[in-house]
Parts: sequence; structure tokens; C-alpha cells
Amino acid sequence: MGTRIDDRQLPGRPGRLAGGPGRHVPRLAAAALVAALGAGTVIVLPVSAGAATQTVTNCNGSGVGSLPQAVLNAGPGDTVTFAPSPPCSFVTLTSTIDIAHNITIVGPGASNFSVNESVRKTAFVVEPGVTAAVSGLTIENGFVGIENSGTLTLSDSILSGNGSPAGGGIVNSGTLDVTGSTLWKNGVDAPGEGGGAIDNQGGTVTVANSSLADNTASGGANGGAIYNHGGSVNLTGSTVTGNNTGSGSGGGIFNEGGTTTITTSTMAADSAVDGIGGGIDNDSGTVTITDSTLSRNSADYSDGGGGIANNGTSTVSDSTLFENSALLGGEGGAVLNTGTLSLTSDTLAHNGAANSGGGVYGPVTVTGSILSMSTGGNCAAGVIDAGWNLSDDATCGFTAGTDISGAPALLSPGRLADNGGPTKTVALEALSPAVSAVTSAVLCSTPDQRGVTRPTPCDMGSVQFALPAQVITSADHATAKVGTFFSFVVSTTGLPLPSISIKGKLPRHVKLVNNGDGTATISGTPTTAGTFPIVLVSTYGTRATKKVVTQAFVLTVSP
Repeated sequence: MGTRIDDRQLPGRPGRLAGGPGRHVPRLAAAALVAALGAGTVIVLPVSAGAATQTVTNCNGSGVGSLPQAVLNAGPGDTVTFAPSPPCSFVTLTSTIDIAHNITIVGPGASNFSVNESVRKTAFVVEPGVTAAVSGLTIENGFVGIENSGTLTLSDSILSGNGSPAGGGIVNSGTLDVTGSTLWKNGVDAPGEGGGAIDNQGGTVTVANSSLADNTASGGANGGAIYNHGGSVNLTGSTVTGNNTGSGSGGGIFNEGGTTTITTSTMAADSAVDGIGGGIDNDSGTVTITDSTLSRNSADYSDGGGGIANNGTSTVSDSTLFENSALLGGEGGAVLNTGTLSLTSDTLAHNGAANSGGGVYGPVTVTGSILSMSTGGNCAAGVIDAGWNLSDDATCGFTAGTDISGAPALLSPGRLADNGGPTKTVALEALSPAVSAVTSAVLCSTPDQRGVTRPTPCDMGSVQFALPAQVITSADHATAKVGTFFSFVVSTTGLPLPSISIKGKLPRHVKLVNNGDGTATISGTPTTAGTFPIVLVSTYGTRATKKVVTQAFVLTVSP
């Protein structure tokens, strides 16, 4: 990585010869190498063959039994575990922990143990060529939480409150895999720097099933959560929420000359306070977004791009952009494009811009998508119509024979909801003109945002409409008592609303009434004890569309 972020001095390391940290002395299993260095001087260098376990037995910042000492004692392939006695929940470091060869650190759980930095230095450094794994720790209040130049797997951990002019949670120039972890309230604060949570300097980063929340890039830095400079970032099944930049851009993610891929993830409430790209700013390079939701992101600077600002090459497919905004005279509430950008099978709804292009601004190629209810108009500045699109106003200029322009999209319920799948989406109503409007086998060949298979013809937008199953959903039995009033509601799902009847005989003074709303009520005061088996009949539609669903039902009346 070159010069490290902090000018730390590493403590002396037992088991190494003088002349630098790269010269390791091998360890023997049951013996010690004894070397005489000068008259009367004897150094014993313990060595062991094969992997071993180094146990942290106290919460001291240094010395025997401490976490720093356990890491220093660990040889290639060793595992560091925790069993402090008496029990304790945190260690305050006085120097950086340097991981100089392949080890695994298994913490007792992020909620059970934290690593703090008292002198605002980097907490952990993974050296080049090293493969390491860290799990079950909280790493907080450091200059930088982790500086990785090797190969690091971080799992089930928390990084919070770390920050410096050059990096916050993690600075990476190697290969980094983050899984099941939370990076929260980390920050960076220098012009030209970035990545409050992760600063990727030409390395490879994978973030899966993790949360990056409330991280900041201030003082002219970019990328509140992630700054990708010439590297590769792959985000999947994760949330990027509440991150922000001050005078920089890319409230959530800033991509500069790298490749960023976002899949089945949510970016919400990220903001560029005085910059562009509230959710994402692709300054240069490539961004690919699939099966994801960007909502309530904002850009306050006059240029805009509340959800996405793109100056490179970006592709957005089977995704939802909802309630993103460009404030203070900006354009492109959902998307501001000055590069190459395509929208395919997406739903853009309730986005807004103070100036124009509440949905999209710039030469965006739009295919099979819905643009609806945008403040400042759905489109501006030369949107490219590739067909099969719906806009509920005339600003997009959709004129292809497969387009629908000026008709309400009929989104249900007009807000984000859990419609299945890993992210919240906006569904269609049954009577939406977007339903079954796409006859292109190519567009219909990919699943929707939730992973639901699309038929051909399929629907415009990110979510394929599906009628609820036509079934009887209430229980198949009920009990009553002679001389006591009884009531039971038969419930169903599916459209059109069914008519409900019975086959068989109910006890005297008990009857079924069809309520006309997809339910029926069996009620009355029975006068005869016994078991009464009947069949519930739910009839959907008439004639050619008629479908009959039945359910065996037993009413038991006790004396």
C-alpha cells in the first residue's frame, strides 16, 4: 500500500530476528532453537510445527495474554480465540495490531467484545501477501479500523466511530470480503479522499448481507459509505442507508474509474449535502444495478442526481427508484446522466427535482420501464425511447407503438411495500395499463426484481403483477354448542371476488350467508348436537372464466 495511514511504531515482536519484520524465525514443535549472540548472551526462540491456538486471557492493551500479544505470538495458520479471566468486554489498544502472516481471529461476538484505540491509530493492519480472517469483534474509535493490503475476510463484526483524514472503517488495497457485518458512523474528512465506511484503493471488495449506515465523508471527501477508486466493488443483499457527504459527491457510493456492481440491495436516505449523486455518483467507470431499490436519496447541490448521478457507464435493470430528490434547483430527481446510462424494466415513482426531470434528466435509454408521479416531470433533456415504456405525463416524448403515454400507471399502493423478495418494491394494480403490455420475449426472459419469473407477455416495470391465488383460506372445521349462538367467517383470496355456497346440510337454525366481498358467514343457534360434514364452494367468474374451488368442512356441535 505504500506509506501507511498512521505513523505507528510497532512493539517488539518475539520470535523475529533483528533486521525487519519480514524476517521470521521458524518455530519447532517440542524444542527451542538456542543461539548465542555475543559473550554470555543467549536468546531462546520458541517454534512449533503446524497450526496452534493462541488464547486471549485478559483485556490488557499489551503484554502476556493480551490480544496484541496473542496476534504477535501466532504463527502461520494459527487461530486466536478469547477466554479472558476475569471476563471483560473490551480492550483499549496503545498501538496497532499488525497481522504479518496467515491467521484467523475468532472473537466472542461483536456485541460481547470491542477493540478500541486510545491514541487514534489504525487498529489492525493486514500486510501484503497475508490471508487473514476476523470475526465476532467490534472495532471502534480508531484512526482507521482496518487497513488491508492482503486478503481479508471480515464477518459478523461491527466497525463504528473510526475516522481520519484518509479513511474511516476500512482502507483496502487488497482483497476484502465483508459478510454479515455492520459499518456504522465511520468517517473521512479530507479533500480528494473518500469512503467513510470503505475506501477501496484499486483493490477488490465484496460486501454481502451487511449494513453500511450513517457513515460520512466531509471536508470535500467523496463517498459517504464507499469510495471505489479504480478497483472492484460488489455489493449484494446489503443496505446502504443514511450515509452522507458534505461538500463532496456520492452520498452512498462514489465510483471513480472502477467497477461497482449492486445486486438485491437497498440504498435509502443517503445524501450529498453540497454535491451530486445522493445515492450514487459514477464519476467515471462502470456501475451496474440489478434487483435493487434506491429510495429517499437526495442531492442538494444545484446539479442534482438525487438517486444516481452518472458521468461514466451505468446500467439499471429490474430495480425501483422511489422518492429520490434533487433539491436547490437541481435536475434528475432519480437519475442525472451526462454519460451513458440505460434503464430496463425499472419502476421510477414519486421522484422529484426542483428544476426539471424529476424522474430522469439527460440522454438516458429507457426500455420496458414505468415513470410515474414525478415532481418536475418524468423526463427532461433528451431521453432515448427504446419502447415498451409507460409515462403518466407527456414529458418523456414516448411515441413508439409499444409505449403508453399520459395514462395513470395505477401503482398499488403507490408506496414501497413488502411484495416478496429481498427488497421493498412498488406493485401494480390489477387494472394498470402496464400489466401484460410487453410482448418482447427478450424483455420478458429475465425474472422481476423479486426473482419472480415473467411470462410472455409480461408487465412493464420492475414488479410482475400476479393475481392472488384463488383459494379458501379459513379453517376446515369449527365447533359450536347447542343453544349458544355461533358464528364462523369463511375467507378466500383471489379475483374476481367469488360467490360462496355450500354442499351438504348444516344443523337446524344455522345457515350460510354470502357477504359479497369474498367472505361468507356461517351463523345461528344450533338445536341439534352432532357432526355435520359439508363442502364449501367458492365460485370465481362466470362462463368461460369460471373456476370452482372447494374445501371439506366439518361443524361439530356439542350438547
